[in-house]
Amino acid sequence: MQEWRGVRTYPDANSNGDVIIEILTGALLVGGMLLAARDSLGRRLLILGGAAWLSYLLARALTPFLYGPERYVRYAVPILLVLLIPAAGAAIGAQLFRHRFMAFGRAAGVIAIALMVLLPFAARGPSKDLGLTIDVTSQQRLYAFLQRLPKDALIAGWPDRFKGIPDLDNVPYVSRRQVFIALKLNHSYQKGCADEMRRRMRALIEAYFATDREALERLRDNFGVTHLIFQQSILEKPPDYFQPFSDWIQKAFNDGKSKGFEIPRQVEATKVFSDGPLIVLDLRQLSAP
Repeated sequence: MQEWRGVRTYPDANSNGDVIIEILTGALLVGGMLLAARDSLGRRLLILGGAAWLSYLLARALTPFLYGPERYVRYAVPILLVLLIPAAGAAIGAQLFRHRFMAFGRAAGVIAIALMVLLPFAARGPSKDLGLTIDVTSQQRLYAFLQRLPKDALIAGWPDRFKGIPDLDNVPYVSRRQVFIALKLNHSYQKGCADEMRRRMRALIEAYFATDREALERLRDNFGVTHLIFQQSILEKPPDYFQPFSDWIQKAFNDGKSKGFEIPRQVEATKVFSDGPLIVLDLRQLSAP
């Protein structure tokens, strides 16, 4: 089926899968109109699609106040399609097989449109960034160690994946422990939250590239961070991040390069776990200056 849907009758022609999608789109439009004409339930279902589209347009016009315009379509449209596809098939089948054969027509329409959906879409799973195929086995030892920490532990680390550093978004799911900041927490959903995340990210940057104990102590005492996941490669070349953090990272990295980084001086006293290049530091054990 995967091979068939990619076949083109000639180089510039639509693939078989594209043709089926066009036919399916037409069937959904016809079935949707039949639903709307016959039943208030059908009309309310179609309102969901219209509301999603209008919300998307409104979010684009009011960016950044309705952050992430695509979410209004991404969350609503799959629900709409799951309901509309069989309902449209049933409506078309009932129209084609009226009176005594209406029940048969509804069932045949649902089966036919379901098969039509399978032809272009079968064996297509979601992309990895949707979270259903994330593999955490390569850092299973780290996650297992974090899970053994006290439940009130607060874990900090670089929020984005970088050269083997674990994705902090995984820690609450896999280790059942809270993190200080993660990539998804840095999304600007609301001003108060965005301001707090910037405050935390600045504290993390200052601590990671610290030239003395003070920044690490502030992370511990002012924010309650108990453990810091560290990897030396970040002190060799700072990772990319988005603005305004990129400028803060570069400045802190340059200062550390010229004055010397503090974390390597604290590793011996604070290390409580290591797995290859990954080290977990207990900030409660910082050594004296």
